[in-house]
Amino acid sequence: MALPRNAGAGHHGGVSLRATTLTVAFGPKPQTPVLQDLDFELEPGRFDVIVGANGVGKSTLLRALAGLLPLQGGKVLLDGKSLAKISLPDRARAIGFLPQEIQPAFAYTVEQAVGLGARVAGHGHWFDTESKPKATRAIDAALNLVDALDLRGRRLSELSGGERRRVLIASVLAQEPQYLLLDEPAAMLDLHHQAELFRLLARLASSGLSVACVTHDWNLAVGFADRLTVLKERNVLACGAPADLMVPNILQQVYGDSFSLLHHEDGRPVVVPR
Repeated sequence: MALPRNAGAGHHGGVSLRATTLTVAFGPKPQTPVLQDLDFELEPGRFDVIVGANGVGKSTLLRALAGLLPLQGGKVLLDGKSLAKISLPDRARAIGFLPQEIQPAFAYTVEQAVGLGARVAGHGHWFDTESKPKATRAIDAALNLVDALDLRGRRLSELSGGERRRVLIASVLAQEPQYLLLDEPAAMLDLHHQAELFRLLARLASSGLSVACVTHDWNLAVGFADRLTVLKERNVLACGAPADLMVPNILQQVYGDSFSLLHHEDGRPVVVPR
């Protein structure tokens, strides 16, 4: 399995993507805070999953970590340096971000879409004669990671929602980032590809990459993630090992009584809607 070149590069002190006393607000003044005085740290070699009810700021947190939102308070630090002081090209090489929804503006082929990520990583243009072999290897490696090599020659507009999602994940992986931020990456994927994606993210993290994703599926988090962060009312409600946090007290604070907590035959907790 090919891995991003930066995987494993961050095992020395001080390397992390960190939000400190983060406050983000939207709307007309006085603005309404979506996140307030929140602390969060993404470290190398760890697969973090962020969960919570709708509207608590999960996507906002990822976008702030990627440097895509103005901050009303606090700061985001990339390896100890303020993200606001880092150039956009350097940010793009360090942080790979996939939003929850993306509509390609052009009629790209799969190869072209993933090639954009490979170009960020310094592999050149896939259509440039001199750099094409290097770019082609990077594109194929990224598509192989998400089980999408067979889609290489097709256009994004021809793909199903799940197929397009896998290709867009490949385009982010082709950037070879140190920090990988994914918002609902399993959305529109079938059960097989959901499990395969989370298994891939866990493997990437174990190789040294820093991975954070938002999901509504606590069961996937328990099965694959190293750490679970639960958001509620503009801040962190709880943070720790996923199995330790999937307990009635925490689930009730997030979802009320609209769930049942069961246990798999291997002992893992499983949450289902009631």
